[in-house]
Amino acid sequence: MPYFYFDVHENDSFVKDDEGTQLPDLETAEREAADSAVEIAQDSLPQRRGGSVTLEVRDENGAQVLSVTVTLNVTRSGLVLKS
Repeated sequence: MPYFYFDVHENDSFVKDDEGTQLPDLETAEREAADSAVEIAQDSLPQRRGGSVTLEVRDENGAQVLSVTVTLNVTRSGLVLKS
């Protein structure tokens, strides 16, 4: 089974995956990247009211084979409600 490496870009931070994960094929790596990007985004983006998370997937040779990006944009209108 081939190894895939999942590098994480979250706003201004970057975490390189040096260990990799053995997966049967690129389709499985794509699903894993999408699931992971959504999970990271759910945990961190709402507190910042926006931003993005990108997982770049590399193969065993270090070549980027795909990327997945989740973005959250929050835009407030001019209306301000006071409690």
